This record gives sequence, C-alpha cells and structure tokens, in this order.
Amino acid sequence: MSSSTSGFVVGSPANLYSCGYYRTTAWTTSSGPATFKYDLQVWDTFGPMYSAATGVFTAPLSGLYMISITLGCMAAAPGDTFAAGITIASVNKFSPTVAAEAGSTPIDTTVTFVERLQQNQQITTLQACTSAGLTGNTGVSNFFRASLLGQ
Repeated sequence: MSSSTSGFVVGSPANLYSCGYYRTTAWTTSSGPATFKYDLQVWDTFGPMYSAATGVFTAPLSGLYMISITLGCMAAAPGDTFAAGITIASVNKFSPTVAAEAGSTPIDTTVTFVERLQQNQQITTLQACTSAGLTGNTGVSNFFRASLLGQ
C-alpha cells in the first residue's frame, strides 16, 4: 500500500469498517448529558463495533472515523433544548443545541464528527436536554453511524 498526499493509506480496507444502528424502544430524556443507547443493528461489517447494551463504539482499527448521530424528542414547553454528542477520551462533544419554539413540537438534531481513533479506543453516544422526561423519538429518526475513512 502507498500513502497519498493527504496521509491516508491508499487501498486501505476503510469501506469494510462501517456500522449503523437506530433506536426502536421507547425512551425519555435525562437532564444534562447522559449515555444514549441505540438498540437495533441495521448493519455492522466488523461487529459488533457498537454495543447496544452500553452505548459504546469501539474502533476496530486505528484511523480516521466519521461518526454521525441523529436524535430527536418531543418538546414539552417553549425553550426546551436538546443536543446529541459523544464522549471521547473523557471529553464530551455536542451538536449545537436546538431549542423548541413551542410546546408539543419535535426537537431534532444531527451532528457529524470526524475523529482520529486508535485501535480499541471507545466513544460513548450521548444525549443532553434541559428537561428530563421528554418523550424521545424511535425508529430511523434516531440513528448512529460510524465509518472508517482511512488509516
């Protein structure tokens, strides 16, 4: 294999390492950051890379990963806020906070992170909300995807 000018390994098995999960069971928000567990595997080419039991993704190889998270819930009141994120190396990283303009309206957010991970390094998927007990969305409107971009 040879290196490209971007530092990635040309011909690497990046496309072989990808997973996607979504949430099928009912859930409610927690105030402040909390682990969010996606519970249904859609695909996992080298898996499982994501643990539905713990909400943790483990990198199978060292490399650059794209991690995408979509989450949503139903606001109870104007000003309810919601964000999705990850914990990596003990640091929480979140999407921009989305605020409801009215009660009984959906609050949805999508965020994508590109992170260099070491083999077996773990990230935890998170949700953060100003109000505990809001009804969370289920199905494909809550989706997690991680893909190795290159080594």
